[in-house]
Amino acid sequence: MAAHNIADLPRLLAGTPWASLAGTAQPVSLQGYQYDDLFRLGDDAGGRFALKLRPLDQPNIADSLRCLAARFDPAGLIQDYLDAFQVDGCWLLVSQWVTGQQPITSRRDSLPLFFSRLAAFNRDNPATGHFTSMYADGHYFASLADLVEHELAGHLKALAASWPELGPDWAAPGVGSRELRAALAALTDGLACLVNEDCNTGNMFLKADGQPLFIDTEWLHTGLNLHQFDHLNLSGFDEPRWYNIGAEAVACATAYFDELRLPRALANEQLRAWECLAVLRRHSSWHWRGQKEQYQLTAQRLRQLLDRPSFI
Repeated sequence: MAAHNIADLPRLLAGTPWASLAGTAQPVSLQGYQYDDLFRLGDDAGGRFALKLRPLDQPNIADSLRCLAARFDPAGLIQDYLDAFQVDGCWLLVSQWVTGQQPITSRRDSLPLFFSRLAAFNRDNPATGHFTSMYADGHYFASLADLVEHELAGHLKALAASWPELGPDWAAPGVGSRELRAALAALTDGLACLVNEDCNTGNMFLKADGQPLFIDTEWLHTGLNLHQFDHLNLSGFDEPRWYNIGAEAVACATAYFDELRLPRALANEQLRAWECLAVLRRHSSWHWRGQKEQYQLTAQRLRQLLDRPSFI
C-alpha cells in the first residue's frame, strides 16, 4: 500500500458515500500515539465515523470481513463495519465512531465481563476449517492440530537449538522437553471457533449502556480460542503495558472458562499449555536475535509453569 495521509482522503473517498466527509477528517490518537492510518470523520450533527486504511495484500482483512458477515452475535459484542471498499491499493474500512469508556486507565473492573461475553461468542460460533492465527504467517489449516503443530514446530526447533545454554533438561530427549510436549498437547483441547485474536484494552469499549464492545476486529478469523489470551499477563512474565491485562488477568480467565462451564482442572491445563506457548514465542524471538543471555529465563519460566498447580 502506498503511504497515504490525511491530505489524500478527498481523492480516496471520491465517488463513495463518504466523499462529503473527507474535509472533516481528523487524526486519531490513543495513549500518546497518533495513528497514520486511522481517522475520525463527521460531526455531532451528522454523526461521527471511524475510517481505517489497510493494505490490500493483508489477507486477515478479507478474513475478518468474511467472518463478520457469517458470525452469530445477538449481543452485538463485535463491532461491524458500515462500509468496506478498495481504492488505490488499500482497504478503506468505515465504522461507527464509538463513545464510552475504554478499560485502560479506568473501569478495569469491567474486564472480566468482556471475557465472559467473548466465551459466549466463541461457543456460539464453532468453526470447522480454514484455521489461522496472527502467528501463522498467512498460512491456513484444515484442523486445529495442524495449526498448532505448524507454530510449535518452529518454536521447538529454536528451543532444541538452544539447549547448550538452557541445559540438557531441555534438549529433545530431556525430562523438561518431554514434560513440555505433554503440557502443550492441551492446546488442541481448546475450541475451534471464530476468534477475536487481538484482545487488547485499546480494542475494548464499555458503551454508555454498560455493554461491552470489541472494536478494530481485523484479526477476527477461524482459529483457536486460547490464542485470544495473548494480552493476559497471567504469570507476570510481561512488562506492564497499557494495552495488556495484568492484575485482572486471573479474573478474566476465570470469567471466560466459567462461561464455558469447563471443569476447572481442564481449564487449568489449557491455560498451562497457553502460557508455555507464550514463553516459547518469546524464546523464538530471542533465538532469532541471538540473545543467548535470555535463554536461562526461558528455562526458569517453563519450569515454573510446568510445576505450577493451577492458574485460576
